Amino acid sequence: MDRTTNGYGYVRDLTFEELKHKFVDEEVVVECHENDIGVNAWVVNEIEDIERMKELGVDIISSDYPDRVLEELITYSH
Repeated sequence: MDRTTNGYGYVRDLTFEELKHKFVDEEVVVECHENDIGVNAWVVNEIEDIERMKELGVDIISSDYPDRVLEELITYSH
């Protein structure tokens, strides 16, 4: 069973998958995006983890330190 199905091979009725960042990898992001499902990674507090989520292409990075996320996103776009 893959991580975006309900166990019967059908994609769950989702618009966003919310996952603890430690469970987010390239396979999850690609599979979700192929099925028009956004990915919300949470609680991403460490700079290294924020950078990894950016590289993976998650849609939302939830953090207790939004200033860190914003700083990394601004740095990443330049």
